[in-house]
Formats: sequence, structure tokens, C-alpha cells
Amino acid sequence: MLMSMNGFKRSIVLALGLWDS
Repeated sequence: MLMSMNGFKRSIVLALGLWDS
């Protein structure tokens, strides 16, 4: 579960970074 949450949060961070660029 923790690993899934980390992966999920990581995906969001990556998406936000792409949008921010």
C-alpha cells in the first residue's frame, strides 16, 4: 500500500512538473 501511494504521488509530481514547464 505504501509503495502504491509513493508511485501515485510520484506520478502526480511528474504530471505537475510537466504542466508547470
